[in-house]
Amino acid sequence: MHDKEQKVKVVCCSGEGDASNYVEHPKIYLTVGVGQEITCPYCSRIFTFISHD
Repeated sequence: MHDKEQKVKVVCCSGEGDASNYVEHPKIYLTVGVGQEITCPYCSRIFTFISHD
């Protein structure tokens, strides 16, 4: 059986830090591709997917 190389990852963000700053931040799921980064639209946290070939 051959493992396929993963091309995308799904990450979850629900805010971080002082809870009062993130009251309006719902738990969201973002999809990030290999070699790309995506920014959470609520808290600006950056997620990067780096492939380890």
